[in-house]
Amino acid sequence: MQHHHHAQVNGSFHFKSVDSGKLILVLNVDSYVMAEYNVRTGETSWQRFVQAPQREKVETWLTQSYPAQSIAKATPANRRKSLAASPSK
Repeated sequence: MQHHHHAQVNGSFHFKSVDSGKLILVLNVDSYVMAEYNVRTGETSWQRFVQAPQREKVETWLTQSYPAQSIAKATPANRRKSLAASPSK
């Protein structure tokens, strides 16, 4: 039985969810961290060299398996400006 937090895209890489699912580690067969994928932003930061075709395959798999989450609860920028500009009594 394969667990989702240790999913494999191919025989070279597997993935591990950390920090309550906010960060996905890309590990090689020797369990070295190759990259980190931020689920909130959808950005992958590579820690070690990986050939472009493998890198593209991993990044595609990550974005399909863990789509970036939008930050819906943030206050819009123009709302913050109007709150800051209003005089306090």
